[in-house]
Amino acid sequence: MELMVVLGLMVLIMTLVLPGLNRSYQRERDRANLRRLVVALRAARSEAATNRQRVRVFLDLRTGQYRLEGFPQRGQLTGMQLSDARLVWQDQLKQHGYIAFYGDGSSSGGRLRLVDPAGQRHVVEVEVITGRVSLKSGET
Repeated sequence: MELMVVLGLMVLIMTLVLPGLNRSYQRERDRANLRRLVVALRAARSEAATNRQRVRVFLDLRTGQYRLEGFPQRGQLTGMQLSDARLVWQDQLKQHGYIAFYGDGSSSGGRLRLVDPAGQRHVVEVEVITGRVSLKSGET
């Protein structure tokens, strides 16, 4: 009888805890994807300064994919909704663009405003003169 009570309590606890764990997992996965984008931008900046040549990070706003120029691997911003983008556009529909980093340390500049599924806002910004990449969360 005691075993049934313990099992019943365990089932009750699991039904309360598991949905919260799933939400936490998804939130952290989305944040990790956002940090990967920032890492790719910083890698492009470093590559441009090291080799003294232009390096671009291409973004496809329709699919949420991005890639570093010269590398076949693509990153994915899953779960994020884009609310505003300032890039060098490659098409008139403003779906494909890039941020360029130059050998002198400067960049084309850029800004991405993203909203995660929980409604939290994130801003990825690249400064024009210094090429500095920053990620700010909770921005409006």
